[in-house]
Amino acid sequence: MTRACAAAAVLLAAAAALTQTALAGDAPRQALLRSTAAPLDARLPLSSDVTTPPDVLPGGSRVTGSELVTVIVDHAGTPQAVRVRQRLVLVGTGDYSLVVPAPLVDALPAPGSDSVPGRRSGGIVWQGFVGSRRVLAADAPLRRAAAAALPIRLRITTTVDGRRLESGERRSGHVEVRLEIHNRTAVQAQGFDAPAVPARIAPVLDRLRTDAARGRVAPDRYLSIQGDPRPRSFVVDAPFAVSGKLRLPASTLENVEVDGGTVARAAAGVVRFETVLTGSRSSTVVVLAGDGSGIETPSLELTARPLAVVPGLQPPGGGTWREGVASGRAPNGRALVALASRASLQLARVQQFEEFLSVPGRGEASIRYRYRTAGEVRSQAGRQPDDGSSVPMAALWLVGVVVVLGGLTMVWARL
Repeated sequence: MTRACAAAAVLLAAAAALTQTALAGDAPRQALLRSTAAPLDARLPLSSDVTTPPDVLPGGSRVTGSELVTVIVDHAGTPQAVRVRQRLVLVGTGDYSLVVPAPLVDALPAPGSDSVPGRRSGGIVWQGFVGSRRVLAADAPLRRAAAAALPIRLRITTTVDGRRLESGERRSGHVEVRLEIHNRTAVQAQGFDAPAVPARIAPVLDRLRTDAARGRVAPDRYLSIQGDPRPRSFVVDAPFAVSGKLRLPASTLENVEVDGGTVARAAAGVVRFETVLTGSRSSTVVVLAGDGSGIETPSLELTARPLAVVPGLQPPGGGTWREGVASGRAPNGRALVALASRASLQLARVQQFEEFLSVPGRGEASIRYRYRTAGEVRSQAGRQPDDGSSVPMAALWLVGVVVVLGGLTMVWARL
C-alpha cells in the first residue's frame, strides 16, 4: 500500500469515528426527574433528635393524612405556641406500628380517632391492628422550636399618635395598624436542562400538570434527551393562598381607611383580606388607620394553605403540551426540559409544606395553617358553649347555700 493510500485510509477511519461519535451524541438518553415526594431541604416534615424504629404497615396498605397547624402569636405576630392536629386514615388489613417524628410536648387523641396515641420523646406512637380501615387522629402541642419551620411569617405593628401600642394598653388618638405577611418558603434547588425533541417532553409536562391539578405526588419519571444534561439552579417556593380577618378593639372608631384589604365593619374595626403569595409577590401588607378612643392591640385570624401552582406550566394557547408542540407554538426542547425540571422541583416544594408532620408510607397529605393572636383565642374560649362542666359547680354552690341556711335555722330555733 502506498503512503497516499495509507493516508487516505486513516482519513476515512477518522471520518467514520467522528460520524459515529456524532450519532452517539444525538442518540436519546434518559434524565431522571425525581419524585415530588423528595424534600428539597430538612425543614419539613419535622424530624426528631431521637432515632425511631421503622414503620410497620400491612402489605398493600395505604395511608392518607390531613393536618391543621394552629399557631398562637402575640400582639406583634411572633409565634408563642404551635399545635398540630393530624388525622391519618389507614386502609388495609394487618398489624401496624408507626412513629410520627415530632418535637412533642404531648400527644392526645383528637375527635374521631379509633385509637389513643402513645407518646415518646421522638414522636407520636400508633400501634394496633386494622381490619379494613382505621382513623388515627392526634392533637399534639409542639415545642416552640417548631415555629422555625412555619411557612408564613407575620409582623404586626400598632401605633397611636406615632407611638407603639403595647399589649394591655388602652389609648386614644390616631391609630395605625400595619400587618406584614411573608411567604418564607423560597429555596434554591438544583435542576438541569438539555437538548431534546419537544414531542418527547410534552407528555411528561402534561402528566405533571395532571398531578398538580389532582394534588397527587408525582413519581420518578425519565426525560428523553439528546445530549448531556447541563446543571441549572432554580429558585422555587410553595405558593400560599392567604385569607383572614384583622380586628381593632376600640370604644369608638371613625375615619377608617384601609389599604390591602376591605372594611367589613368600620365602626368595629374589622378588615378582611385575601391574597396569593408566591414568586416576586411573596409578601403583602394590610394597613388599617383611623381615629378612636379606648384603642387596644388588634386581634388576628389568618388561614394559609399551599397551592400546587407552577408558573409557565400552562401550555401556550391552552389545551395540552402535546397540542402546543404539534402546533409549533411551544418553546424548543431545551427550554421544555428546563421547564419540566423546574416544575418538578416546585411541586416538590409544595408537597414538602403539605406535611408539617410526616405521613407514614409516603402517603398523600393535605394541610391548613391557622394563625391566631393569643387574645383572640382567649375571647373565643370565653364564648364556647356550656358543655355541662359548670353544672356540678352550680350544684355545689346550691348545696353550700342550703347547708348555711340550715345552720342558721338551727341556731334560730335554739334562741
